[in-house]
Amino acid sequence: MSTISRRLSKHKQLLEVDATKVPHGIDELTFFSPSIPEEVKICISVLHESSQADFRIALKSVFEYLVYDKLEDNNSNAFLAEDVDNSIIEAGLYKILHLIIRKKIKMSKLSEDLHKMNMPSYAIDDIIRLFTVHRANIENTIKMKSIGFPRLLRLQWRINVVISSGTLSNVMKPTVIFKVKFNCLYVKPNLI
Repeated sequence: MSTISRRLSKHKQLLEVDATKVPHGIDELTFFSPSIPEEVKICISVLHESSQADFRIALKSVFEYLVYDKLEDNNSNAFLAEDVDNSIIEAGLYKILHLIIRKKIKMSKLSEDLHKMNMPSYAIDDIIRLFTVHRANIENTIKMKSIGFPRLLRLQWRINVVISSGTLSNVMKPTVIFKVKFNCLYVKPNLI
């Protein structure tokens, strides 16, 4: 009977999930697929120990960094770099927000996946509220900041052959003329 009771206790331990951590094995079931970054996993466990006010300060800080490239000054009520827990929250939030923008995640999928990952409900509500109000602004700003190769919009070409000129009777010199139009992506002035 002792082996059966040991097996049952082992099964109970496997079934008991820590509600303050990301459950094991859900990486591929979320928008983070194939794996949830470590920063996000650690952030979620730290969020369960922090307050909603601290979370909102971190969310505001990450939002301002993403949209305005603005880091907070030290005399505000914001986080200080020495506070490890707050730095972990900001790092995790940055990964989450950046991936939401990059993969263009729908709000319903976002809410569902963050609930699966055991993120506190106040944090999910604040993230969804932020993206509901500011999504277009965030995406446009990120798009303007991105540097990439231009895309070819239009290409016209022709071949001119000079058969003869005033001084020579038989030149037969071909000339290829290209007219190319690209879309203009934003290029930061210091990179030109």
